[in-house]
Amino acid sequence: MSFEETKTCFFDDNARIILDPDHSIEEERYILLGLSSNFKILFVCHKYLEKQRRIRIISTRRGTKREQELDKKGLDSNTMDRIHDFKF
Repeated sequence: MSFEETKTCFFDDNARIILDPDHSIEEERYILLGLSSNFKILFVCHKYLEKQRRIRIISTRRGTKREQELDKKGLDSNTMDRIHDFKF
């Protein structure tokens, strides 16, 4: 995924964002599951840089079939966290 396409996911009003507990030991990292401007469901690992008022994108990949189904169902973040395996 290109950086340009990835950043469009942050404008998806229906995107889900949760804390990434497996990768937040030294810094808080988050996972976003959202729809890009090219209508692809993307899985974006990122962190917030508060001092710079920016978001740092760590990695991006297309959502798996399971993640795409999860996105279509419109489940909340708590449900997403319980039923989804966030391993890369």
